[in-house]
Amino acid sequence: MSDYDLLVVGSANADLVIGVQRRPAAGETVLGSDLAVHPGGKGANQAVAAARLGARTALLARVGDDAHGRLLLDSQRAAGVDPAGVLVGGAPTGVALITVDPSGDNSIVVSPGANGRLTPEDVRAAAGLVRSARVVSAQLEIPLETVAETVRRLAPGSRFVLNPSPPRELPQELLEACDPLIVNEHEAKVILGGDGADGGGTGDDPEDWARALLARGPRSVVVTLGAEGALVASADGAVRVPSVKVDAVDTHRRGRRVHRGAGLAARRGRVPRRGGGLRGPGRRGGRDPAGRAGVVSDGGRGRGRMKKAGILNRHLAGALAELGHTDQVLVCDAGMPIPDGPRVVDLAFRAGVPSFAEVLDGLLAELVVEGATAAAEVREANPEAAALLAGHFPGLAFVPHERLKELSAGARLIVRTGEARPYANVLLRCGVFF
Repeated sequence: MSDYDLLVVGSANADLVIGVQRRPAAGETVLGSDLAVHPGGKGANQAVAAARLGARTALLARVGDDAHGRLLLDSQRAAGVDPAGVLVGGAPTGVALITVDPSGDNSIVVSPGANGRLTPEDVRAAAGLVRSARVVSAQLEIPLETVAETVRRLAPGSRFVLNPSPPRELPQELLEACDPLIVNEHEAKVILGGDGADGGGTGDDPEDWARALLARGPRSVVVTLGAEGALVASADGAVRVPSVKVDAVDTHRRGRRVHRGAGLAARRGRVPRRGGGLRGPGRRGGRDPAGRAGVVSDGGRGRGRMKKAGILNRHLAGALAELGHTDQVLVCDAGMPIPDGPRVVDLAFRAGVPSFAEVLDGLLAELVVEGATAAAEVREANPEAAALLAGHFPGLAFVPHERLKELSAGARLIVRTGEARPYANVLLRCGVFF
């Protein structure tokens, strides 16, 4: 039996996030919210998500001997990830500088820091850890030669999952190890054509991209297609997997979720190998008890479990566990129009129960809030709610109620309360505590 279901070999960053009313133009200075610092990085995020899904997970990465590095180590331990493979020192911890506007659009600059110092020698020294995992996952925020060395150290019978992001041309030994190779359109075209312009002459059909990529050596390929879902391909053919309909708020985090979920699917035999189909043991699709489509069972190993014992509504607990750092959550009164698209958890029992204040206080115990937006009308129509919001969010932004309704269509989650008083609504830009 393997010691770990999944080993992630990859990056670990501190995300430094500032909310702004608008992103600055060249040469311009704008004021923003208080700085929020969160653990992040593709590798670290994948490890945390896999552990939350119930996998025995370890991380091989490098952080600096500094406060950001300690934050990352603490967050991995808190999520149930074994950080024994995380090396410390050699350079400052990598950081991502992120500005986010009220609509959820962001700009990101990454300083790799210690991620760039994770070397092939480090992988050789951790060869026992690499061999102890049934599935090894990687991306390209660490040196390419380090990822290649990881492939050379895989245990017989293990699987290697690669998301080549940021994309570049890949050596043959790396391509042949992938099972699956997970790419979006841009990444597929870079690998096939070298510059992302024409995909090496393969056209605009994802099935053509998948066939061309399989010809390069991967055992299986997953092409993510945004709102159109994903294409899963192997030597036996290709299968389209539809997506759950949402309005995308943060697409780079959505891609990470596909990658981390595919790693677990590979462990459970659900991503095709040569000679095997897509459907594996225990996989079933359908609807959850509230009637939402697209739920896939994980055999009770964690998707529906509560992140904290204090949340008694399992639908809300599951929705919170899916949030990224810059996702948006609308907490609204009973009379707020609900747009199509976002996931909705309706807590309303009767008029006034539960109240807006009760639900907001409960959510704030679970969330890291980076910014908040409310309707300007609340200040006159509902002074009590306005005072509550001002107390919680000193940097609270106000927009007309009609504009708040437009912005709410981009929320990842809407939590409806039983509040009967008007304009008790707030759009939060937030994530969950690790």
